[in-house]
Amino acid sequence: MAADSKYPQVNQDPFAQGCYQCKINPNEAIAAVVRKSQFLAPEHEHPEAQMSVVFRASGVQFISRNRASRPRASLVTPGSVVYIPPGEPHRTVWDGYGELLNLYWTGETVRELADQSGFCVPASAPTYRIETGAQSVAQLLMDEYVLTGELSPLMVDHARSLIVRRVLRLFSTAKINTPAGLLSTERLARAVEAMQSAPESEFRLLDLARLCNSSVYHFSRSFTARVGCAPFAFQRRLRMQKARDLLVTTEWSVEQIAAAVGIGSSNSFARTFRRETGHSPSQYRRLQTL
Repeated sequence: MAADSKYPQVNQDPFAQGCYQCKINPNEAIAAVVRKSQFLAPEHEHPEAQMSVVFRASGVQFISRNRASRPRASLVTPGSVVYIPPGEPHRTVWDGYGELLNLYWTGETVRELADQSGFCVPASAPTYRIETGAQSVAQLLMDEYVLTGELSPLMVDHARSLIVRRVLRLFSTAKINTPAGLLSTERLARAVEAMQSAPESEFRLLDLARLCNSSVYHFSRSFTARVGCAPFAFQRRLRMQKARDLLVTTEWSVEQIAAAVGIGSSNSFARTFRRETGHSPSQYRRLQTL
């Protein structure tokens, strides 16, 4: 397949070294899957824009440095989407085992998609964003990689277009269309982190609201508006992520995994898992061993 300038030269990106890269030819990548422990990427830059979706890891920091300003560190939680503008120096750090999906676009491609959609191109990396639509598409890519050990460039190309449109919409409308009086993302992060640390637990809205020093109504309204789904839907997604991990890394029965993720009925667990992934738990595990 002929080279296309909209794909980055991965040998210019130390962040991608040692990680799986979905390539269109030996020198160009459109995506990189990073699965490492205690990761420290040196500062680097590349002419392409980068979108990173954090699936898991603790203490994840994206440290970017605009040429005209001092470095700024963004501490993000799993589920966050981070945008790195073209040419902006940045590095990444995390503690413990982590998984992250990087997608790349040229600045020209991002501008074209923004113009087509009527949105603005972000000027700098966000401090904290959660976009459930982008996460869902990225999760499909990560599932494909986990199950097959590779990614189809065509599949990635379609996914990149969907994700960049979702994220451009989020960044462009965050201040314009977000209802006034919502809890800040920093306060909501307390509830998000609690659910991420124990997805199998039963969290009452009252408990989560108290973590954010808020009323139940104000918390629920703010969470849904900023995260893009209700708290119970967010927790369901976290439980299915943990179930994916257990199906791949253990030999536990479906009943054991259902209990481990906080779903008492194996039938209910199987229905939910199929709805989220398109496979039954046994099919998902079998595909991983092919």
